[in-house]
Amino acid sequence: MIEKQAACPGCDRSDEVMTVRAAYEDRAGALGGPPWQQVAPPPAPGPPPRTQPGGGVLAGLVIGALLAFIALMSIAENGLPAFGNAYQLGHAFGRLVLPVVLLGIFGARYAVGKNRYREQSAAFQAVTERFRQRTAVWEAAQLCRRCRSAFFADGVLRADFPASPPIAVEQFPLMVATMAERVLHGTAVRQPVPTG
Repeated sequence: MIEKQAACPGCDRSDEVMTVRAAYEDRAGALGGPPWQQVAPPPAPGPPPRTQPGGGVLAGLVIGALLAFIALMSIAENGLPAFGNAYQLGHAFGRLVLPVVLLGIFGARYAVGKNRYREQSAAFQAVTERFRQRTAVWEAAQLCRRCRSAFFADGVLRADFPASPPIAVEQFPLMVATMAERVLHGTAVRQPVPTG
């Protein structure tokens, strides 16, 4: 069964209608559509966030843990001095100051890095989902070579979504973003209020 091509809302004819993908893939202009750059798909999101903390953070944690282990072994080997002698207590526990400070600094840095990764990962997921939605809308668009305008046929985006008016090719990228927000995010389409 041959699928009937949608009629352009501008000229009400379907003989010059093509998909936006076909116009984009026609880099040489053999099909007579607009320049392929004008109907390019939405830009892809960048790379996902880095998952591993930096090597400096892990090295700092390992060095701090080793210094703490050495200090505790030294205290265990020499025994604890009497609590009356502050100098000896300071000498015994002073070896733990640097390891504790290192572990605190690098532990906080690790926690901040993990939190930042979670935030960036959530933002990346949102950007990826937006890209997927815009690409789905872009795939549904059609182009009239006669009118040099793009349009969305009746019900192609969502069953209850009406056909769009002709969209100038220059406004097409903005219209893809707007339609993705309206249609795929479930925003109710405003129906005209009957007058009289």
